Amino acid sequence: TLQAPVSPYGFGGTRRDGSRLTDDDAGAGAGGANPDFVQRLIDHDTTDEAPTSPRSVFRTGYVAPGYTSDHEDVWVESMLTTSTAGGNYPG
Repeated sequence: TLQAPVSPYGFGGTRRDGSRLTDDDAGAGAGGANPDFVQRLIDHDTTDEAPTSPRSVFRTGYVAPGYTSDHEDVWVESMLTTSTAGGNYPG
């Protein structure tokens, strides 16, 4: 189980004490989140019809090429529990 893989202070834009690196968070990494992927998380999209669907992202970014699992639906459902509220994700 991978637990808390990211700082509780944000996505790479903080010092060890939680203070911000820059006033405007420039270069903090959160800008790398694809807006369509985030929207699909919000919409609880379980399809694999687009490269930005959570299922497609799971298959191409979370596991090795060719990996299959009887539990893929469980993993995708878990991805869909990601909070996309302001101040949480992305960054």
